Order: sequence, then C-alpha cells, then structure tokens
Amino acid sequence: NGKELRRRISNHDKHHMAVLSIEEVDGGLEVKGVVSDELRIEPLPLEARSEDGRIAHKISMIEKADHYDDDYIVTPDSAVSERSGSSAQETGLTAETVRVEVKIVCDPRHHRHHHFKKTKETLVYLAVAMFSVNLRYAALTGPAVQFLLTGVILLADYSHVVTMPPTPDGFVSEQVGYLDSEESLKKLAYRFQTKKT
Repeated sequence: NGKELRRRISNHDKHHMAVLSIEEVDGGLEVKGVVSDELRIEPLPLEARSEDGRIAHKISMIEKADHYDDDYIVTPDSAVSERSGSSAQETGLTAETVRVEVKIVCDPRHHRHHHFKKTKETLVYLAVAMFSVNLRYAALTGPAVQFLLTGVILLADYSHVVTMPPTPDGFVSEQVGYLDSEESLKKLAYRFQTKKT
C-alpha cells in the first residue's frame, strides 16, 4: 500500500541525507534505512529485547564499489552523444518540476535474497531507496526533479534475461557475463504486454 509506505518513510533529514522506515512491531520499534551517506541501520531480530521491550539494532557502513569501470559495456553504436537545443529550450518553455515515473522490476535473486523474508520488506527497501534518491535531487532547481515510484514488479524467474559474454580481449574476468539490456528490455516488454508476470 503506497499510503502506508509514505507514512512509514516520512522520517527523513535532508542535511544528513537520512531516510528511515519506522514500524511498531510487538510493542517495540523497528528502524530500517539510511542514517547518512555512509551509514545504514537495521534491526537485529535474533538479539534479545531489552527489559522495556526495545529492539536491538545494528548500524553499519554502506558498502561502496571501489570502481565502476568494468560494470558495463557500451557498444559504440549505442553511445550517447550531445544533443542540439530542443524546441522547448529555443522557446523558453520549461517545466518547473520534472516528474520521473519509475517502475522497478526485481529479479528473484534480489527480492528473494535472504535479507528479505517478506514481500513487504522488499517494498520498504525500495521505497527507502527512492526516497533517498529524491533527497539527493532536492537541491536541483530550474527545473526541480522528483522521482515517483509507480510500481514494483517481482519476477518469478529469469526467462526475461538475455546475457552476453565478457569481451573477447580478456579485459573482464572469464566468470563475468553482462546483461544485454536491449534484448532483455524487448523480452520484458513482450512479457508485460502478454501479462505473463
């Protein structure tokens, strides 16, 4: 339920880029989310509660990748080039706020990860992430940018995935494959048009 998610994730701090989901569970509070750009918080369900019913929590560092150089392959024919001025720029007509509608598609490995025991936990995680994105873009003006989570699709299998092998020059480890985004998107589009989710 979108209203319930907004209510739970109304706890945020623009200065520290913090976004928290707070839920009452059996008389105690469970806090999940991002405390700063470097720290996250989550409940420790296996720890004993304190005498007054408080739930133990763990604050840990957010893992960041060392580099992104080999995360993807961009073929020369699909590289983005600079665009010329659009008619909106030429006439001076621009929106005050650009709203980007986002629908997230989760593969089974992500939403069935051992950390997410229930679908609701996956949805809270994604909503916190989207709220964090909006906080990071909040300073933009002329136009302002707002991301709207319009839906989440939890896939049951990998039949939509098309992969390609690492580059033949051996630049990437032999164990690594890459998602062929163009072909995978075509399969996803067909799948959702035929409602086989």
